[in-house]
Parts: sequence; C-alpha cells; structure tokens
Amino acid sequence: MARKYVSLDNNIVTGVQALAGVPEAELPAVMNLSVGILDGSTDAAGITAVAEACGVSPSDLRRICASVSALLWECAKAVADDGALAAALAKMALPEACAQAVSATYSDRKAKLLALKANFALTHRRYKDLTWRLEVELGTRSAARSMRPSFTVRLDTTSAGGGEESVHLQCDYANLERMQTELQRAVAELSTAHCQRLTRYIK
Repeated sequence: MARKYVSLDNNIVTGVQALAGVPEAELPAVMNLSVGILDGSTDAAGITAVAEACGVSPSDLRRICASVSALLWECAKAVADDGALAAALAKMALPEACAQAVSATYSDRKAKLLALKANFALTHRRYKDLTWRLEVELGTRSAARSMRPSFTVRLDTTSAGGGEESVHLQCDYANLERMQTELQRAVAELSTAHCQRLTRYIK
C-alpha cells in the first residue's frame, strides 16, 4: 500500500529547489543523471557536460542531482504514490516545469527504482554470530612432524521469519587469514565516497 507522505531533510529540499536555476531544456538530462547516481551509471564526464549546458559548475550540478536522486529514493523506499510526491514538490514551491520533470521521472522510472530498492534490501539470511575453535591432533607418533592445526568455524544466521541456521566450516590458517583479509577489505570499502553516498540513500 502506498504511503501518503514523503519525509525529507532540509539538505534534500534545498538541493531540489536549486532545480529552478536549470534551463528547462536541460531538465531531462538532469533527471537522467539523478537516476544514474542510484544505479551507478552517472560519471564525472556526464556531470561536466550537462553542467556546461546548464551554465553551472559541475559541483553545483552534482549537488542538485544528488538531491533529486535522494528525493526519488525516499519516494521509492516509502512506495509513495504520485500524489505524495506532488504534495512534497508543492511545499518546495518549484517552478511548474521542474515539478513536472521530477514527477514524470518518478512515474516513468518507478519500476526501476523499486527494483533497485529490492536489490538493496536484506531479504535473505542475516548474520547472527560467529564462533570458532582451534583443533590440533595430539597423541600420535607423527604429531610432532605432521601437526596441522585447523579451525572449525560456525556461522549462525537468521531468516526474516526468525528461523535460525548454522553453517560449519573447517579451514586451515592460510584460508582463515584470507577470510580476514576479505572482511577487512569490505570494512575499508565503507569509507569510500561512493559507498558513503549510497549509504545516505539507503538510510
């Protein structure tokens, strides 16, 4: 069921209101860039080219596009109907051409936006706990020469319905270290500009 309102912070509102300074002929290009920010297709060259056509700086246009994309994303997260978006735009006192461009973009791209939302959603199993145990074979004549410590790892997960499942893994030190490296890379990715931008849209 569609919700009848869209909650926006002041930064998004201010950025969308800056659409008033964009030439009407360039509004479709700005809308395409805004949607492209969400699916990753917008690049610096595209921003620069449209910024020149609009007579604004690339940084200003990027802020406008980011705000419009955030507005569209909030509507998609709320599964808002066209009326809810129209009400939000009316409060911004946008020129009619700008409001129509945003409304048409949301209406035409709603299926794509909802698909992106579904891809971001954690619809599968979720992490609950991770435990491990170091195992070393003892008491054999060859233990001193062939001892190979191994780790038994148990990953506990839960489903959306609350069901729990445990996965048991056995690995040696080298593979455990590789797992650690990959997890560290994942954590480091959170600090990148692209990931931080996406995180703001998802919240």
